[in-house]
Amino acid sequence: MINTITRGPNDHQNLSAIRNRHSHAPAAPRSQMGDIQHPVHPLGRSTALSHHRRSVRDHGKDPSLRRFDRYHLAARTDASPVGHQSSQPTGRGHHGRTGARVITFNLFPTPVGKFTLDRPFTTEELAVINGQETRPNQGNTTSTDNNLFDRPELKDLADFCQVSLAEYLETIVAPKHPVTLRVTQSWANYTQPGGYHHKHEHPNSFVSGVLYISADAAKDRIYFYRPGYQQIKLPTDNYNPYNSDSWWFEVGTCDLMLFPSSLTHMVQTTETDQTRISISFNTFPVGYIGEDVDLTGLHL
Repeated sequence: MINTITRGPNDHQNLSAIRNRHSHAPAAPRSQMGDIQHPVHPLGRSTALSHHRRSVRDHGKDPSLRRFDRYHLAARTDASPVGHQSSQPTGRGHHGRTGARVITFNLFPTPVGKFTLDRPFTTEELAVINGQETRPNQGNTTSTDNNLFDRPELKDLADFCQVSLAEYLETIVAPKHPVTLRVTQSWANYTQPGGYHHKHEHPNSFVSGVLYISADAAKDRIYFYRPGYQQIKLPTDNYNPYNSDSWWFEVGTCDLMLFPSSLTHMVQTTETDQTRISISFNTFPVGYIGEDVDLTGLHL
């Protein structure tokens, strides 16, 4: 299952303030979890479930299309933490085909965060990004510079990503001790019309991100895939967050996606007539990691 946190425009927070929030009192969530959306066929075909914005007339064109009642997930799991007893069930109830009511609990969801830069890219930023030397990659090309965020012209973009990372870390992980996510590498991706981005993960990284410099929100998507091997698979025509093998999100210019680096993802063949450009980056936690008394302490 994939959860999202969304960050809207005009919601830019001070980086130092976020970094300094490490009290033991529970923090009030500052981001509202967005809606899970876009389940896709387990084989990755374009026979995605109907999204709420699609016209009802689309349902007659493909028998695999079904109406999907969007799931609204809170900024926490619906089950109580271990050692705490909930006063009442907090899962979402559904009436199955038998008429019996089932209460489902969203245990251990996968956090995918979506943020939005609240301004257009500057001429100086675009000049640096578009002027990079490139090398071939599978389905596209990448910049030879693997530390783009070190460029002074891109400092504001790097700060925006760092602020978003800090909010993602505090909202999702909520570390007990002072920890920040340090960007270890950052590079540009260039996908020409007809190109794609192969299925992959990001080793030696904790949280990875993609900032879209040029993307068409009507056609460009990022796909995520369920981890692990499923020994028993039951076919379905009614996809939902529990039985889907993959999930996609629309992405447009100025969008930022954050996700666990171990989560498999890809971009299918570009259908637009323009080059899709993005900046990807990896991170690693820095600070007091683990717990000394448990012999798991790391001070990085």
